[in-house]
Amino acid sequence: MGNLNLVRQRWIPIKRLNGDLELIAPFEITSQHDSNPAIALACPRPDFDLASHDFLIGLLASIYTADSRDSKQCVVRRANPRAADKAGSRAGYRHPAPAATATSGRRGAYG
Repeated sequence: MGNLNLVRQRWIPIKRLNGDLELIAPFEITSQHDSNPAIALACPRPDFDLASHDFLIGLLASIYTADSRDSKQCVVRRANPRAADKAGSRAGYRHPAPAATATSGRRGAYG
């Protein structure tokens, strides 16, 4: 049994504008955007749907970090699938470690 690569293999079920259901890889989310765009995730269960949304948001945040030069281009224009795949390869699909923050000494509502 081979390994599943969540970034490169087609595993995300989507529904297209014309009603077609298909599996795509994350970098293909913008494929056919002008003619037949993906309009929704089509997971078999609501919890899978939510988890897939979370995964895609996290992947996007990892690829286009706040200090990334590509992040400005992402806002200005949508990337084609191959450009998104290349951007992810440059980023190494790793999320940077959060910066340390100083605490003010105040306690929050729960603590």
